[in-house]
Amino acid sequence: MQRTEFFVLQKTILEKLFPEKWFAVAQPDHPAYRKWKLCDDILKQGGAIRYPEQKELLPEIARLVLDSAVFVALTEGNMNELKFGSLDLYGDNPVKRFIQTRVTEVDLFEDVMVQLALGAWHKVEKHIVTPSEKEGFPDLEISIPAYSMPFLFECKRVTSGTKNRIGKVINKANAQIKVPGKKAYGIATLDISDVVGVHCVVDDEVPSIVKQLASFAKSSLGGGYNRSVGAVVLMWDDYLRYGEPPEKMLFAFRRCSITITHPTPLEVIPTTAPIFKGYTVEYSIHWESRPK
Repeated sequence: MQRTEFFVLQKTILEKLFPEKWFAVAQPDHPAYRKWKLCDDILKQGGAIRYPEQKELLPEIARLVLDSAVFVALTEGNMNELKFGSLDLYGDNPVKRFIQTRVTEVDLFEDVMVQLALGAWHKVEKHIVTPSEKEGFPDLEISIPAYSMPFLFECKRVTSGTKNRIGKVINKANAQIKVPGKKAYGIATLDISDVVGVHCVVDDEVPSIVKQLASFAKSSLGGGYNRSVGAVVLMWDDYLRYGEPPEKMLFAFRRCSITITHPTPLEVIPTTAPIFKGYTVEYSIHWESRPK
């Protein structure tokens, strides 16, 4: 893929998800607009990142590349080459309607992206993913071959890492997983990237802040509370880098996760169940040296 092609395709995907000419008006408070603007700015630079003044863009580029992998999966594209498939996102179907009724809302967009990230991962695994269009229901129902009961997922992007906030999100997930009134495995998926930050790492060591959030989640699952939530999945992003600027560098952008299980859930989730295992996308970044 040419270095400009990825950013062109990413802009196109966003433009197809949003109403016509939505990006023509600056909306800097909306995360989708910021992603679109980042692509537009880099395209104006010929697809290269200016060094050294733009090296701080790496966390944003990491999120952009990882989110693009979600759209690759949803459009049945080529994950190895990060190429999108059908850009109509399946035409007029429930998944597209589900996305388009929520993406323009600032407060809902990032939650939708958590749902799409989880759903896309399961889609690649050949699981049947059904988004809910009913208020108060869990976000996704996923059927996995070899398991007789469905998996109900409630997804949330968490912006505060306090014990109180983590507890409230899990309490809400527990209530929503109960609503369908069916026997199912319940999972709360929390994207904690805003709390953890997107950092360059050198190994697979779980960050201390993630361990702390995991302890908060574990305390919310003890004492017989929130028993409809069989497990909590914490999701965050990081990246590995190979090489040094201003030469072309290879990055491994990663969507990581850990799972905390309930000690006494209503339905015990089998340890072999493929809930979410994260993924890695390799991407090369071209640097443009600026004259001193």
